[in-house]
Amino acid sequence: MLEIHTPDAGIPARISDFVQQHRTYVFAVFSYDLRHSIEPGGDVRADRMSAPLVRLVVPRHIARRRLQQWEIIRGDQDALRPWIARFTQEEEDIPSPGIRLEPSRTRAQYLDDVGQLLQHIQRGDIYEVNYCMEWFAEALLPDPAGLFKRLQQRAAAPMAAYVSWGPFHLLCASPERFLKKTGDQLISQPIKGTMRRGVDMTEDAHLIKMLKENPKERSENIMITDLVRNDLSRVARPGSVAVEELCGIYTYPTVHQMISTVRCTLDDHADLAAILRATFPMGSMTGAPKIKAMELIDRFEPGARGLYSGSIGYFTPEGDFDLNVVIRTVFCNNAIPRISCWAGSAITAGCDPAREYEECLLKSRALRQLLSGTTLQP
Repeated sequence: MLEIHTPDAGIPARISDFVQQHRTYVFAVFSYDLRHSIEPGGDVRADRMSAPLVRLVVPRHIARRRLQQWEIIRGDQDALRPWIARFTQEEEDIPSPGIRLEPSRTRAQYLDDVGQLLQHIQRGDIYEVNYCMEWFAEALLPDPAGLFKRLQQRAAAPMAAYVSWGPFHLLCASPERFLKKTGDQLISQPIKGTMRRGVDMTEDAHLIKMLKENPKERSENIMITDLVRNDLSRVARPGSVAVEELCGIYTYPTVHQMISTVRCTLDDHADLAAILRATFPMGSMTGAPKIKAMELIDRFEPGARGLYSGSIGYFTPEGDFDLNVVIRTVFCNNAIPRISCWAGSAITAGCDPAREYEECLLKSRALRQLLSGTTLQP
C-alpha cells in the first residue's frame, strides 16, 4: 500500500513507480488536492474529512463481473462470496439513516460568489470555472455498503465505486470517466451539460432536445473538450488527438448528460507520471484556463475539496487503467464523525447564477434524499 498525505512535486513519479513495481492490479484513490503536487500554487487547505492525497492498494482478493457472471481473478472464493452476494442480491429494504445535510453556502452567498466570478470572466481572466458547494453533517453513517447498493440501483452510474478503509467510506455514483488507457490509446470523456429527467418519455424527448440545442450548455462542453484536447496533446503522438464524439447526450435514471469523447495515441515516452502531470485534475471540474480557474476555486470555495473531484480507479498488470471523476458521491469519515456531498456547475459568461444554483441542487438531490429519507425539492 502507498498512502500520501503531504503534497510534493515527486508524487506523480512515486505513483508511477508503485504501479510499475508491482505489475499487478492496483486500486487507486486520488484527492483533488493532489493537484498541488502537479501545479504548485494556491493555498494548501486542510481537508475537513482528513482524507489522504493518494491511496494505492494491491488487493488480496479480486472478482470481476461480466454478463452477470462472476470471475475470481485472485484470492479466496469463500472470502469473496459474502461481498458478491451483498452487491448482487435483490434490493433489500435498507432504511435511510435520517441524516439531513446542511449547505456550506447559503443561496445568497452562492449568488454573490458567482457574481464575483463573472467579473473575472468579463475581465478575461478565465472563460469558464467549475464552482462547487458542499452539504455536510456531523454524524455517523450506518451501513455505508448497503446505502451504496441502494444508491447505485437507483443511479445505475457507469463509473460508480464503493471504497472503504478504516473509518472512511466513499459511495460514488459517478457517470463520468476521467481517463482510460488501453495499450497506447488514451481517452477522456468530460461531462458538461445537465438536464433533469422528465415524468414520461414525451417530456424526456423534449428535455433531451432542449439540452442538445442549448447554446450555453454546448459552449461549456466545447470549451472543456478543447481544454482536454490540449491536455492530451502534451503526452500524445503529434496529430493523434481527435474528438470522437462532441456533445453526445446520455440518459441516466436521474438526469440527462452531455458528454464528449477525446482520444489520442500516446507518445512512446509518456509514462503514468507524465499523463497525470498533463491531465490532472480534470478540466471538467476546474475550468479554462485551468491554472487560473484553480486559483479562483481556492479563493471562492469555502473549503478544500478533498476527495471530491478527485479520481477512483484501477491499474492492470499490463499497464492499462480506468479512472473516474469523483462526483455524485457521499463522503464519510466515521472517526470525526462527518458526512458530506458536493455538487457544482460551470460558470460562464452566459450563465444565470440562479439557474446554476438550481443545477447544484438537482445534482445533489439524490444523495441528500438517500441520507434524509425524505423527498426534497430540486
